[in-house]
Amino acid sequence: VLGWSRHTQKVEIEDIVADGIGLAFVVYPEGLASLPGAWFFSACFFAMLFFLGIDGEFATVEVAATLWRDTAPRGTKPNNVKIAICLCSLGMVLGLPLVMPTGLYWFGVFSSWPSLFVVYIACGMECIAVVHYYK
Repeated sequence: VLGWSRHTQKVEIEDIVADGIGLAFVVYPEGLASLPGAWFFSACFFAMLFFLGIDGEFATVEVAATLWRDTAPRGTKPNNVKIAICLCSLGMVLGLPLVMPTGLYWFGVFSSWPSLFVVYIACGMECIAVVHYYK
Protein backbone atom coordinates (compact mmCIF):
# COMPACT_ATOMS: atom_id res chain seq x y z
CA VAL A 1 0.00 0.00 0.00
CA LEU A 2 2.83 2.39 0.82
CA GLY A 3 4.55 1.56 -2.48
CA TRP A 4 1.32 2.16 -4.40
CA SER A 5 0.81 5.50 -2.64
CA ARG A 6 4.39 6.49 -3.38
CA HIS A 7 3.98 5.59 -7.04
CA THR A 8 0.66 7.41 -7.55
CA GLN A 9 1.62 10.54 -5.61
CA LYS A 10 5.22 10.67 -6.92
CA VAL A 11 6.68 11.35 -3.45
CA GLU A 12 9.02 9.53 -1.12
CA ILE A 13 7.60 7.06 1.39
CA GLU A 14 8.78 9.23 4.29
CA ASP A 15 6.60 12.06 2.93
CA ILE A 16 3.42 9.96 2.77
CA VAL A 17 2.95 9.42 6.49
CA ALA A 18 5.30 9.20 9.46
CA ASP A 19 3.58 6.67 11.72
CA GLY A 20 0.70 6.35 14.14
CA ILE A 21 -2.97 6.49 13.28
CA GLY A 22 -2.37 8.20 9.94
CA LEU A 23 -1.07 4.94 8.51
CA ALA A 24 -4.09 2.89 9.61
CA PHE A 25 -6.81 5.46 8.99
CA VAL A 26 -5.52 7.46 6.01
CA VAL A 27 -3.00 5.56 3.88
CA TYR A 28 -4.40 2.01 4.07
CA PRO A 29 -8.02 3.05 3.37
CA GLU A 30 -6.81 4.97 0.30
CA GLY A 31 -5.03 1.86 -0.93
CA LEU A 32 -7.98 -0.40 -0.22
CA ALA A 33 -10.33 1.98 -2.05
CA SER A 34 -8.38 1.39 -5.26
CA LEU A 35 -8.93 -2.39 -5.20
CA PRO A 36 -11.79 -4.14 -6.95
CA GLY A 37 -14.38 -5.02 -4.30
CA ALA A 38 -13.05 -2.24 -2.06
CA TRP A 39 -16.04 -2.38 0.29
CA PHE A 40 -15.24 -6.01 1.19
CA PHE A 41 -11.54 -5.44 1.82
CA SER A 42 -12.23 -2.25 3.76
CA ALA A 43 -14.76 -4.05 5.97
CA CYS A 44 -12.26 -6.86 6.60
CA PHE A 45 -9.49 -4.37 7.42
CA PHE A 46 -11.52 -2.39 9.93
CA ALA A 47 -12.95 -5.60 11.44
CA MET A 48 -9.35 -6.74 11.91
CA LEU A 49 -8.47 -3.47 13.68
CA PHE A 50 -11.55 -3.80 15.90
CA PHE A 51 -10.80 -7.41 16.85
CA LEU A 52 -7.14 -6.63 17.56
CA GLY A 53 -8.23 -3.89 19.96
CA ILE A 54 -10.79 -6.12 21.67
CA ASP A 55 -8.21 -8.91 21.99
CA GLY A 56 -5.82 -6.56 23.78
CA GLU A 57 -8.56 -5.55 26.20
CA PHE A 58 -9.43 -9.20 26.92
CA ALA A 59 -5.86 -9.84 27.99
CA THR A 60 -5.71 -6.73 30.18
CA VAL A 61 -9.03 -7.42 31.92
CA GLU A 62 -8.20 -11.11 32.42
CA VAL A 63 -4.87 -10.35 34.12
CA ALA A 64 -6.44 -7.76 36.43
CA ALA A 65 -9.46 -9.98 37.21
CA THR A 66 -7.24 -12.96 38.03
CA LEU A 67 -5.13 -10.85 40.36
CA TRP A 68 -8.28 -9.50 42.02
CA ARG A 69 -9.73 -13.00 42.49
CA ASP A 70 -6.47 -14.48 43.74
CA THR A 71 -5.91 -11.75 46.33
CA ALA A 72 -9.42 -12.06 47.78
CA PRO A 73 -9.51 -13.31 51.39
CA ARG A 74 -9.93 -17.04 51.85
CA GLY A 75 -13.51 -18.22 52.04
CA THR A 76 -14.89 -15.37 49.93
CA LYS A 77 -15.40 -15.89 46.25
CA PRO A 78 -15.70 -12.62 44.31
CA ASN A 79 -18.42 -12.48 41.69
CA ASN A 80 -16.75 -12.68 38.26
CA VAL A 81 -19.43 -10.55 36.62
CA LYS A 82 -19.00 -7.75 39.14
CA ILE A 83 -15.23 -7.86 38.73
CA ALA A 84 -15.56 -7.63 34.94
CA ILE A 85 -18.06 -4.78 35.18
CA CYS A 86 -15.79 -2.83 37.56
CA LEU A 87 -12.67 -3.33 35.43
CA CYS A 88 -14.42 -2.51 32.14
CA SER A 89 -16.02 0.59 33.68
CA LEU A 90 -12.63 1.73 34.96
CA GLY A 91 -11.14 1.19 31.49
CA MET A 92 -13.97 3.18 29.92
CA VAL A 93 -13.49 6.10 32.32
CA LEU A 94 -9.72 6.09 31.78
CA GLY A 95 -10.25 5.99 28.00
CA LEU A 96 -12.62 8.96 27.88
CA PRO A 97 -9.86 11.55 27.34
CA LEU A 98 -8.96 9.75 24.10
CA VAL A 99 -12.40 10.43 22.56
CA MET A 100 -12.52 14.10 23.52
CA PRO A 101 -11.41 16.87 21.13
CA THR A 102 -7.88 16.65 22.60
CA GLY A 103 -7.80 12.88 22.04
CA LEU A 104 -5.03 12.94 19.44
CA TYR A 105 -2.83 14.89 21.84
CA TRP A 106 -3.41 12.37 24.64
CA PHE A 107 -2.91 9.49 22.21
CA GLY A 108 0.49 10.91 21.32
CA VAL A 109 1.36 11.30 24.99
CA PHE A 110 0.30 7.76 25.87
CA SER A 111 1.90 6.13 22.85
CA SER A 112 5.34 7.70 23.29
CA TRP A 113 8.17 6.39 25.44
CA PRO A 114 6.54 6.98 28.86
CA SER A 115 3.95 4.33 28.03
CA LEU A 116 6.72 1.77 27.66
CA PHE A 117 8.05 2.78 31.07
CA VAL A 118 4.60 2.18 32.58
CA VAL A 119 4.43 -1.26 30.93
CA TYR A 120 7.74 -2.22 32.54
CA ILE A 121 6.51 -1.04 35.94
CA ALA A 122 3.21 -2.92 35.54
CA CYS A 123 5.00 -6.14 34.52
CA GLY A 124 7.35 -5.82 37.45
CA MET A 125 4.46 -5.27 39.85
CA GLU A 126 2.64 -8.30 38.42
CA CYS A 127 5.75 -10.44 38.93
CA ILE A 128 6.07 -9.22 42.52
CA ALA A 129 2.37 -9.91 43.14
CA VAL A 130 2.63 -13.44 41.75
CA VAL A 131 5.71 -14.22 43.82
CA HIS A 132 4.17 -12.70 46.95
CA TYR A 133 0.81 -14.43 46.77
CA TYR A 134 1.96 -17.82 45.48
CA LYS A 135 5.01 -18.40 47.68
